[in-house]
Amino acid sequence: MSEGAAWIAGAIAGITAGLIPYFVARSRTNMTLAWGALAGCIVLGALGGALLAAPACLILTVVALMKPAAADGQTPLNYWSIAIPAGLLICLTALGFVAISLPANFITGKITVPIVFISLFLGGYLASGLIWLANREATKSESDDIAARISSIGDNATSQNKSEK
Repeated sequence: MSEGAAWIAGAIAGITAGLIPYFVARSRTNMTLAWGALAGCIVLGALGGALLAAPACLILTVVALMKPAAADGQTPLNYWSIAIPAGLLICLTALGFVAISLPANFITGKITVPIVFISLFLGGYLASGLIWLANREATKSESDDIAARISSIGDNATSQNKSEK
């Protein structure tokens, strides 16, 4: 593979990796982190392929989950916006490990096809867990908001009764 083709293939792996923290940060309305994560993963992917972009994806996704949602709230995370890049990232990482560890004449469809199917399957599970983590915070903040509104209703009714007397 030529050097230019390796950079392009690595950048594609970086885009795939960067989409995961991008969508997580975007759902939490943190667009600076979203675009920064995507750009960082693309650069790392171009430099080292999926083997560098995957750890960056993991770290940036955790950072996006740890940051509180912006004041205007967050939107629920879509399953497919995480499942597809997660499956592709696992697939590219696994194929990268196979390409590094096995001689070229051993890499056939008997090895690559199961890797692709297992990767997509694992990507679905990864997406389900990630979406549960990301959307869990939205549910908690919504319930806190509803609890605050309910408690303020009682306060408003009490103050209105006092003013009527």
